[in-house]
Amino acid sequence: MRPLIRFVQHFPLLAAVAAMIVWAIHFLLVYAGVGLACARGYSTTAVLLWLATTTVLALLVALAITLAGFDRARRPETPPHGQRRRFLARLSALLGGLALIAIVLTALPMLLVPPCR
Repeated sequence: MRPLIRFVQHFPLLAAVAAMIVWAIHFLLVYAGVGLACARGYSTTAVLLWLATTTVLALLVALAITLAGFDRARRPETPPHGQRRRFLARLSALLGGLALIAIVLTALPMLLVPPCR
């Protein structure tokens, strides 16, 4: 957790959107991976394993980013950049929560509808 907190301290703008970048990568990996697996004739079990693995990894990374943002937002900041840093930490935490929801909603249709149909 400490490296993420240092990351948020040194790169606050990138940290604010990092969870959304994780969601975009997850979106790409899930849909492209399942499409390629179905085109090449892999089994449904392999496709679902790919989906579950990428989803769990993306959820863990987005959760870590969210928690690091919340932790940074609770710390007192000193002027002159304190309000800006706290705002970006809160933004990082809120976008992390949004990314968690987006990751689940991205994977949900693939889990409900059998792949490769």
